[in-house]
Amino acid sequence: MDIKNYQDLIDLSNEFKIPVEDALFIALNRYGVMYDINDNRIRFYLKLHTLDEEYYFAVCVNTFPSPFSIKGKSLYLAEKEIGLITKIEKDTCTSTYFRKGNQAITLNSNFRSKCAGCKFCGTYSLENTENENLTSKQAIIECFEKLIEENNLVDLSNLIQITVCTGCFKTETDLVSHLILLKNTLKQFNFTGKINYIGSQLRSFEQLERIKKEIGDFSLYITTERFTEREKFMRSEKASLNLDETIKLLDKAISLGFTASILYILGLEGLEVVKKNFEKIIPHINKFPDIQIYQDYTPEQENYRCKEAKDFKYYLRARKFFEESFEKTPLRPRSWENYRSLFYTTFGKEKYLCERK
Repeated sequence: MDIKNYQDLIDLSNEFKIPVEDALFIALNRYGVMYDINDNRIRFYLKLHTLDEEYYFAVCVNTFPSPFSIKGKSLYLAEKEIGLITKIEKDTCTSTYFRKGNQAITLNSNFRSKCAGCKFCGTYSLENTENENLTSKQAIIECFEKLIEENNLVDLSNLIQITVCTGCFKTETDLVSHLILLKNTLKQFNFTGKINYIGSQLRSFEQLERIKKEIGDFSLYITTERFTEREKFMRSEKASLNLDETIKLLDKAISLGFTASILYILGLEGLEVVKKNFEKIIPHINKFPDIQIYQDYTPEQENYRCKEAKDFKYYLRARKFFEESFEKTPLRPRSWENYRSLFYTTFGKEKYLCERK
């Protein structure tokens, strides 16, 4: 089924026993919004009329016939006004931005906008506001001096994590050298937090051991993204990292004291594929996987969504599967690491705090 109005969400909330707001937020990520602008992607804060909290979203615009629309400062579902929107801005491929207040940073140090090859990725279509690679010591220093000044910070001592989510380096060794350079350079700003890498270039035990020696506290999200037909849809280098090799890397990372998991894009494969492969992966991770709802950065990308995922119930069934799979584990999603999540106010029977700002 498709979502057509608010009553559809109420019906699904009752059927799947989840808050109607969670169903709404999942639908907003899946469908995006209709809005009278030329940009195809925006970020904004949303305050629903039914909740006290304000939520942060990054969604696609006019790339799919969405039941959601923005009119003035209000968000509508069909003809029903459901919330107020503030701080609308274009979603660009920028070098750095804060998450979790000023406690975490996502760093695009090697021009993510120049990374291409995976058909379902939308980064290439975003406006590029990057000025230079942040791969030299001086560039890193200048970047963080500016961030500290613009955000009225004393230093980086409050940061718990810097996530490197970036375009590919020439080699795995170059990537690891950059991570070490970043950690060492930021010591002068009193950064003592964790380096988190999201990508698929980190492949060898040797380089993981180098990270342990030179960096210490480290976290890894392997960009698995999809399990099947990887050669057909993904850049060849990324496609070559199969499930068995991924599991070996996860096990090695955890043995070194790192946190390790995968990033997966939900909507590209049927639920049986999702369940079968996550059942293999779950015993080998010590951090909740980054499960992102697939979004259409361009209208053509809807063609990559699998047939089963065109039915909105697919996402609610997936949510139930992940809740049940992780119920008896200590692992829980961290909302500030994932702006396309399946979880907002509850996780299973538990209340869930969604920290996005």
